[in-house]
Amino acid sequence: MLLATAFLSTAHERSRAQQPLRVLLVTGGHDYDNRFHRVLDHDDWTVTVDPHPRAFARDARERFDVAVLYDMTTEVDEKRRRNFQAFAESGKGIVVLHLSLIHISE
Repeated sequence: MLLATAFLSTAHERSRAQQPLRVLLVTGGHDYDNRFHRVLDHDDWTVTVDPHPRAFARDARERFDVAVLYDMTTEVDEKRRRNFQAFAESGKGIVVLHLSLIHISE
C-alpha cells in the first residue's frame, strides 16, 4: 500500500497545476471493507469506484489518469481486455494492489 500511495503522490505532483488526479478504483471478486476507499481520500484527487463486471466497459483513457486495481476476477471479456490494454499502453498509471488479478493475454 505504501508503494501505491507513493506512486499516486508522484503522479499527482506532476499534474497538480492542471487538474485533480482522476483515479479509477476497480473492485470486485472479493469481499472488502468499504473503509478501504479512505486510502484514496485526497483533496486533489477525484476517485471513481467501478466494480467488475462494469470496469473498462468503455475506453478509460480520456476519463482517468491512473487505475488502481483492487479486484480479483479472471472473467474479463475481449472488449474490456482491449480497453484495459489500451489504457496501459497509453502510458497511464496502473497500481495493482494485493488480491488484484486481471488476465489480458490470450
